Amino acid sequence: MNLRRKKSIFNIVMGILLSFLFLLFLVVGANFWSTYQGRKDALLVNLAGRQRMLSQRMAKEALLYVLSGDSRWSQELEQTQALFEKGLKTLEEGHSPTLRRPEVKKEVARLHHEWESFRKALKTLLNPQTSMAESLKALKYVVTHDQELLQQANRVTALLTETSRARIHHLIYLQLLSLAAGILVFLVALFSVRGSVVRPLQETIEVMREAAQGHFTRALEEKELRELRWLNRAYNSLLSVTGSQMAAIKRIQQTFSEANYLTSQTGSSLKERSENLKEMAENLNQVSEAASQDLENISKAVNEMNSAAVEIARDIGSVAQKASEALEKSAHSTQIIHQLGERSREIENVLHTIQEITDQTNLLALNATIE
Repeated sequence: MNLRRKKSIFNIVMGILLSFLFLLFLVVGANFWSTYQGRKDALLVNLAGRQRMLSQRMAKEALLYVLSGDSRWSQELEQTQALFEKGLKTLEEGHSPTLRRPEVKKEVARLHHEWESFRKALKTLLNPQTSMAESLKALKYVVTHDQELLQQANRVTALLTETSRARIHHLIYLQLLSLAAGILVFLVALFSVRGSVVRPLQETIEVMREAAQGHFTRALEEKELRELRWLNRAYNSLLSVTGSQMAAIKRIQQTFSEANYLTSQTGSSLKERSENLKEMAENLNQVSEAASQDLENISKAVNEMNSAAVEIARDIGSVAQKASEALEKSAHSTQIIHQLGERSREIENVLHTIQEITDQTNLLALNATIE
């Protein structure tokens, strides 16, 4: 569990960087080491090549010394001999890894063996007490064996050159191996980062995009990487808080929707009731107009009744005054009384009509008040 908690993006990135730095230092170090050894090998090759030249130079100087007897050539020969011995000693006792190779040491030993015989002949030539016969014999050895010394020095030079080339090839192989290792580390790092970092991060981004669109439904799982684990925990905490807020907002929205629906329904009902009231008012107006018309008719009927009553009173006066005439005109009076009876019934009908109109008007007014 502790190891899991220590795993983080920083550790992965640092591991990748350290791997690449290690490969970089390995390649650079190998290049520096090969360059340094190459320079030393170049000096050794140059030294072995000089040994070839010195072998031929000693043969020429020995010949000139014997033929001319000039001491200057003897001095030149001694200097050339000293240079050859110094170079040979360097090849034998050098600390270069190239000189410690068995095949190189073997060829240098052969060169030393060839040089010992050659050096003895030169020593005989340079000795002032040597007779002419011994000098000629020594010169003959030098002239006939200088090629052997040259060939052996050439073999040493060729071997050193081949060793230097082999080192260059090893450097190339090392660089190719380092390149392959770098590619391998890159692929391992790529798959590791993709599986441990990129893919979990893409999942986190996808969930956050859904949250940005208002879908707070998916929670994030805790990952192995420390940074992603912290990020997912923070998002889950935000999700829990935001989720409760969104639920409250949804409830409020639902309440507003219901209130809006009820308001619309109430508005429709009020509109309908307003239309009903308007219609009732129109009906009441019509009833009122009808009542007014009936009242006008009643008023006219009452006036007619009053006129009739006056006429009746006049008729009664006439009857009283003319009692005598009444007897004469009994038939006519009977007819008048009959007409009065009919007028009385008409008055009763008119009064009954007025009473019905009054009741209907009161009922309509009561209904309007209730509504």
